[in-house]
Amino acid sequence: MRRLISLRANHNYSKNQNRVMRKFIRKELPKKEGASTKSFEKGIASMIVVEDLIDYLWCFDEYNFVHERGRVQLAFAILILTLLGIRPGEIVESSCWRNSNEGILYKDVTLSLMRVPGGQIIAMKVKLRNRKGDRETEGDKQMLNLTEDPTQRMICPVTHFLALALADGALEGINELSDLSRLKIPESSMSLLLGIKKHMADIPVLRAFDSNGQPSRDKILKAGSLAKQLHYLGQRAGYKDRLTPYCFRRWHGNKLDKAITAAQRRQRMGHKHDDTFQAYISRISGVDSQSIMLDQPQREELFDVLRSMAMDRQLDAPMPPGSKLTAPRRARPESFSPGQDYKILREMQRDEYLKEREDFFKRGPFERIETCQAEDAGEIEDDGVLVLPPRSASRFLSTVLKYQFSRAQVAKNFCQLAPGESLALADAVKPLMEMAKRDEKPAYYQTR
Repeated sequence: MRRLISLRANHNYSKNQNRVMRKFIRKELPKKEGASTKSFEKGIASMIVVEDLIDYLWCFDEYNFVHERGRVQLAFAILILTLLGIRPGEIVESSCWRNSNEGILYKDVTLSLMRVPGGQIIAMKVKLRNRKGDRETEGDKQMLNLTEDPTQRMICPVTHFLALALADGALEGINELSDLSRLKIPESSMSLLLGIKKHMADIPVLRAFDSNGQPSRDKILKAGSLAKQLHYLGQRAGYKDRLTPYCFRRWHGNKLDKAITAAQRRQRMGHKHDDTFQAYISRISGVDSQSIMLDQPQREELFDVLRSMAMDRQLDAPMPPGSKLTAPRRARPESFSPGQDYKILREMQRDEYLKEREDFFKRGPFERIETCQAEDAGEIEDDGVLVLPPRSASRFLSTVLKYQFSRAQVAKNFCQLAPGESLALADAVKPLMEMAKRDEKPAYYQTR
């Protein structure tokens, strides 16, 4: 509220006024006016959730994006939000800065080929020009580093960025994928800078789509659109908690809290005061006090899972309308006019889905066992414990992937490699780049 008043009315409250306002909101409003003190559930998307979401996005998701670049952009956004811990308004257009077309632009990214033991990799620096409270200053901006990881291409942000940049023709002197393999670092240098073309400097990396379903040439993706995409992705993947951009930021902050000093964490998270970070700490403790009391090593990986969204993932949870290739078309009631058809039926579908989803997550464990037995959705062991099968692509998606060659190759590259196995940069980037290109004629598949 203070920030909105400052932006719109150019007025800043004094410290004393802020103190009085906080006391009024926290103490007097609940007692005198009966204001609710409840808070929203704040989900944490740990790394196991991130990997599961991207795996689902490429290998099992039947949702039909308006353009397949949307799938590449969503995967890249998830990785950036997780690994850098930044706010969504720093990479796409913030709702507080409508029509600014500001976020991560190509000029904010610096790519370098650098030497490492055993070869060379691509390093990526991201300049944060749009940090909260620091957007309008032109001083030194914080820069964060990311590096290529040939053994984990699925969660490698550099791989995804290169695909988007090559699809847009944004790199100076690199017009074909084969040009990357010919790059060599001079013997006298530690690195080789890969420049951005001047006419691409102010073009957003993550872009919106036009009315023809094509990636816009210069319009940035909006924060509201990104939030909606993540919300529905989380539901399609079977997560109970609402998936938001801040789920990744909370995980980033909670991991940093264990590894660095408070001053370093404050700078990395973009906070002015340490107290702000308290809102990011999970209400579920990550301390394994049981092991501490028994003089045993803490089970950090286990406790990371226990306080993350992964605990409430259900593979058989209801999906939003339009998530399946075989979703039936609803008949239009005779009382509806054609003009009412689309809006009313969408509302009916949404309301029915939300009720079905609410009922699903309210069911007890034995109710779920009985339902899954009836629906043949899982296997029941002798002790009555439900064991859900791992995800598998439906035969309808498998058929579609026979014609979506690029996505099928991405799924093979990301999901079928053995752990620790390296994948060449060109092999990983090529299918992603093909998906991210602006097509002259979009392709649609008749699935109903």
